[in-house]
Amino acid sequence: KSDVLVVELGSMPLPHGVVAANTDSGRAAFWSFAEAVRKGCEAALDLPPQELVVGLRARKDGQTLTSSLFIADALDNGAGYAVELGLPGTFGRVLEALQTDLTEKWEKSAHGLSCATSCPDCLRSYDNRRIHGQLDWRLALDLVDLSLGNALNIDRWLGNVTGELAGLKVLNPGLEASTIGGLPTIMDPHSMKALVLGHPLWSEDRDFLSKEQLATASEVEA
Repeated sequence: KSDVLVVELGSMPLPHGVVAANTDSGRAAFWSFAEAVRKGCEAALDLPPQELVVGLRARKDGQTLTSSLFIADALDNGAGYAVELGLPGTFGRVLEALQTDLTEKWEKSAHGLSCATSCPDCLRSYDNRRIHGQLDWRLALDLVDLSLGNALNIDRWLGNVTGELAGLKVLNPGLEASTIGGLPTIMDPHSMKALVLGHPLWSEDRDFLSKEQLATASEVEA
């Protein structure tokens, strides 16, 4: 038996207000965030990740299926870490440590160029080996930003997409690749179809598109 801290993420700067957990990227984002929180506890509180157990619990926010994060002590009967993390300001310090220390370590270094999703230098460890396929350091940092009330950093995903677009044009010279409405877009004039690249946490539901998606869709359709 142990005390458990339950963290609900809501009122985020997204059309839904929450991250949907019924998509591959949404599930991966929550698992990545859960493991990142353990790393943040180490950075902010000098608390080894092995002292905490983290997991997810499905919940509904309006009509959207999302997830809550739970944190418990790894030791039987608890060591008091979950209670301490639930104190006002403590969990905020963990999120701030994630945004500063881990963003610098994962994104603004050689790691950001060499690690596609996750590795032992960021999120992977022996005790989370069963979910290695779900872990993505970019999605973890995205949820940290959203939790602190900041907008998604689109450049984290699309900042280096120019080379990929040029490669597609080499494969098919008939394609037109350009930035439309702020988003990389590939158009096929013959089929009158377009592929717009976006953020993995954005919705594809026309009722919940981001302002960037709406602007690009309007221009492409025109």
